Amino acid sequence: MKREGVHRRGRPPLLPAILALVAVLLAPVKRTPGQDAGSATGLSVRISAPAEGDYISGRLLLRGEIDVPAGDMVLRADFLVNGIVVTSLRQPPWQVTYDFGASIEAQLIQLQVVTRLGLEAGAEVTTRRLVINATTGIDLVNVFATVRDERGHYVMDLEKDDFLLLEDGHPQKVSYFSRDRLPLAVEILIDTSLSMEGRNMEEARRAAAGFLRALEPDDLAGIIGFNDEVHIYHAMSLDREAAAAAIRQVRAGGGTALYDAVAEASRRLAGVEDERRRAIILLSDGRDEAASGLTPGSLLTFEESLAEVVQANVILYAIGLGRKLDQKMDFYHRHSLEEVLNTLAAESGGRSFFTAKAERLKKSYGEVQAELRHHYTLSYTSTNRRKDGLWRAIDLRVRRKGYMALARRGYYGPWEGPPG
Repeated sequence: MKREGVHRRGRPPLLPAILALVAVLLAPVKRTPGQDAGSATGLSVRISAPAEGDYISGRLLLRGEIDVPAGDMVLRADFLVNGIVVTSLRQPPWQVTYDFGASIEAQLIQLQVVTRLGLEAGAEVTTRRLVINATTGIDLVNVFATVRDERGHYVMDLEKDDFLLLEDGHPQKVSYFSRDRLPLAVEILIDTSLSMEGRNMEEARRAAAGFLRALEPDDLAGIIGFNDEVHIYHAMSLDREAAAAAIRQVRAGGGTALYDAVAEASRRLAGVEDERRRAIILLSDGRDEAASGLTPGSLLTFEESLAEVVQANVILYAIGLGRKLDQKMDFYHRHSLEEVLNTLAAESGGRSFFTAKAERLKKSYGEVQAELRHHYTLSYTSTNRRKDGLWRAIDLRVRRKGYMALARRGYYGPWEGPPG
């Protein structure tokens, strides 16, 4: 191709011209997180999952969207994690499941596309690392509560002095009180074991999608499915379309790693840094057990999963689906599913709901939504200054007769470790 330019005399030196061209071709292209760098050519590339700034760990679906100009086609689409190609795709769907391991680290995820006509474009997102300082201690204790009257109606006109807050039986001074809504960080957990196949799964997807639509725009939402393993279908984000798409991908099969799923969701919520209410919406129809029936479904025990919920200050709402859940014992025959769901909810300040018919799941999710719309926030600095890591019981009471408060039952105090 003939290049025209202005020069004093003679032809321009060939080597500088070549070097200049190479510099232009190799210059990095600025990308908006998750978006493409080739839309000017008609080639559009986007990473739709995970989102920029998400916390991610474990097995996660990486998903991209590619639009090519008419008459062209994708020759190769490479997903890279931290600069290493993890898969090369030739046709849709543009997605791959990748295991990021147990820790929550910053990850650079890229999607690079080359078309048959030689067009190139790429997109990238960077996720966040979770840093926990185990020696910081707990200075301010947050308590989220709902209050009902004798008829079961929500009460939202109480003042700070209407509450009595005790820790291990000792009155505490409430330093912060509010009826204002705080945004949510919510993990929607869906049992995807084989027993959920068919109508149960269809109704579960529909009800979960309805719950998702009812969230406020500033609420974070993640989608987790669990059978023999815990599957992160969508890491917490504000992207409702991506979360809804993740719900549609949920499929049934395998056993029930219930305790592992609850623990994983709690860890993810513990990493949320800003001031949000953290909630788990758990749906299950069966006991914690492997598909073979020969081993537990989870690596963790019920007690360990409950400890994860408490330590993360998560409010858990449990929905039990099916009949005779009080007779569905876990692998060690220590806890029934009904007992598990009731305890997880009660200890965290949430509630449990039970329905024998999948068609009523929408109503159960609606009741959870109502709970989340009627929260008081109370904060206090504990008078117990010891850093012994021991359990501290919280007892929140309403001074007015006939009113009942529902809040978490306690937390573990700060721990500095053994002396020396």
